[in-house]
Amino acid sequence: MLKTLTIFLFCITYSLLFYTKCHGTPNQYTIQTTVLSSDSLPSFIPIIEEKPFIVKSIKYAEIRIDSKVKGDQILHFYSNSTHDIKFWVIKSDTISRYLQFGDNVPHFDQDSSNGISIPLSFKAGETKKIYYSIFDLGFAYNDSFTLVSPEELDQLYDYDKKVRIVCRSIIGIFLFIGLYLGIYFRKKVFFYYFFCSFTGIAFVEGEFSHILHFLPDNVNGKFMQSIYAQLYHCFYFFFYYSLVFNSKGLKPFFNKTMKSYLYLTGINIIFIYVLQQNSTFFSNYNVVVSFTSFMCCYIFIMYLLYKGFQLKIPIVKPVAFIFMVNFFVVIIFSVLTNLGIISKDNLSRYIIYYLFAFDSTYYIFVILYKYYQLTNEKKALLIKYNILQRDYSLALMEGQENEKNKIGRELHDHIGGNLALLNKKDLHFQYNSEDLLQNTINSLEDIIKGLSKESNKEHHFKSELEQLFQPYSKNNFRIHLKLNIKKLQSPYIQRQLYRICQELLTNAIKHSQAKNVYFHFDYISEANAIDLHYADDGIGFNKTSENKGIGLKNMKYRVEKLKGKMEILEVEEETKIDFLHIQLGE
Repeated sequence: MLKTLTIFLFCITYSLLFYTKCHGTPNQYTIQTTVLSSDSLPSFIPIIEEKPFIVKSIKYAEIRIDSKVKGDQILHFYSNSTHDIKFWVIKSDTISRYLQFGDNVPHFDQDSSNGISIPLSFKAGETKKIYYSIFDLGFAYNDSFTLVSPEELDQLYDYDKKVRIVCRSIIGIFLFIGLYLGIYFRKKVFFYYFFCSFTGIAFVEGEFSHILHFLPDNVNGKFMQSIYAQLYHCFYFFFYYSLVFNSKGLKPFFNKTMKSYLYLTGINIIFIYVLQQNSTFFSNYNVVVSFTSFMCCYIFIMYLLYKGFQLKIPIVKPVAFIFMVNFFVVIIFSVLTNLGIISKDNLSRYIIYYLFAFDSTYYIFVILYKYYQLTNEKKALLIKYNILQRDYSLALMEGQENEKNKIGRELHDHIGGNLALLNKKDLHFQYNSEDLLQNTINSLEDIIKGLSKESNKEHHFKSELEQLFQPYSKNNFRIHLKLNIKKLQSPYIQRQLYRICQELLTNAIKHSQAKNVYFHFDYISEANAIDLHYADDGIGFNKTSENKGIGLKNMKYRVEKLKGKMEILEVEEETKIDFLHIQLGE
C-alpha cells in the first residue's frame, strides 16, 4: 500500500512541478477581473433570461489586462464544456473581436477539447478589456483562465497530450485484462471492474470534453456528462459491493437504490432525444439525479467498508485506501472545480487522468490478491478437512476397537466368571445351576442392549455386591465384605468396581484355590476417593502371569479409567491386591 501511495504522490508532485514551471501570468502583465451584474452591462452584451434552475448558471464578467511590454499572449479558459459562452474583445473602446463557443453554437472553427484560447497582441503600456457571458443551462460552470505565451501553451498542450496517451493506454490495457479475466474465471467482480473503469474513463473524457465533440449538434454536452457520471456512480458501487462482499450480505435497500439510479439513467438517455435541450425541468432533473446518485454511491460504499471492518474482511484495508484517495481527489478536482470554488486548470485534468490510470491498475491487483487469498484459504480448509477426515476415520476405528475391547472385557469378567463357576460347581458348590445360567443370560442381554446396565437399573452398591457374592457363598468358600463408603452416586464408577470384584472372584475360584476372600472398601474424605483392598488365603499370585492375563489387564484398565492405580503385593501363599485412589469426582 505504501508503494502505491508513493507512486501516486510522485505523479501528483511531478505534475505540480511541471505545471508551476510553465504556468502563471508573467510579471509584465497585470490582470484584473470584475463580476458584472445584469444592470451594469455594456449595451453590446445581451441580458440572458433568468430561469428557475436549481444551480446558478449565468455570469457576466470583465477582464482587464495591462501590458508593460510588447508581445503576444493567449487568454486561455480551461473550461471546455459550457452550454453557451460569449467573448467580446475591446480595443480602443471598440469591439475588435466577438467569439462564441458551447453546445448552443452549431459549429465553430476552434477545437475546444483543450479549453478555449483567445490570442491577444499587446503593445507596451496597452490595456485590453475582454467581456464574457456564461449560460450553462442550470449546471455548475467554471470560468478559470490564465494568460500564457504561445510557447507555454504549446508545452501545456504537448504535455496534456502525452498524459492522455499514457493514461488511456494503461486504462485500455487493464480494461482488456479485466474483461478477459471475467470471461475466463466467470467472476462478476471482473465485469463490474470493466464497467466501472469504462464508465469512469467516459466520465473523465466527458468532464474535459474530449469525446463531447463527437455528439450531434442538437445534443447538450452537459446532459451527457451527467449521464456518464450517473453510470459511473452506479457501477462504482456495484464493483465495491462485489469486491468486498461478493454482491451478498448487505441489506437489499442499498443494491435496489443503486439499481433504480441505473434505470433512471436509461430514462435520461431517452429524454435526451425526446425533450428539448433547453428544458428547465430536464436540467434540474439531471442535476438532482447526478447529485443524489453521487451522495448515495459514496455513503453506501462508506457503510459497506464500515461493515467490512466490523467483520474483519482482509480485503477491506486496501479497498478502503483506494476509496479514500478517489473520494478526496474527486471532491477536490472535480466537484469543487465544477462549482467554481477551485480553479479548473490543467493540473486538475492531469490529476483526474492519473487517478483513473492508477485505479485501473490498482483494482486489478486488489482483485487478484483477493482471489489469491481465497485460493490459499480454500487450500488451508481442504488440508484441515483432510486432517479432520483422517482423525475421524482413526477415531472411528479406535472407537470400534474400544467397543470390541469393552465387549471382550464384559464377556470375560461377567460371562466368563459365571462359566468358571459352573465349571467348578461339582467341586465346591451345591446350588441351583439354573439360577447361575439365568444370571448369565441376563448379563448377555445387558451386553446386547448396549452395555448400559447402569442406565436401565439403579441399585445400591451394597445390594449389587451382595447379589454378586450370593452364588459364591456356599460350603467352604466364604466372602468377607467391609464397606466403609456411602452410596455411590456415579453408575459408571459403581459398574467398574462391580466388574473388578467379579474378576477377583473369578480368579479366586479358577487359580487361587482360596477358602476366604476379603473385600475392604475405604472412603478417603480428604481426596474424595476410594481404596479397595483385596486379599485371599489361596496359593498366592503367579508373578509370571502378571502381565499376561486378560483379567489382570482388564482390572488395571478399569481402575486407570477411574484415575486410580492397581498394586499387586508380593506375599507368599496368599494374594493381596490394592486398588488405590479411585476418584469419585462427585
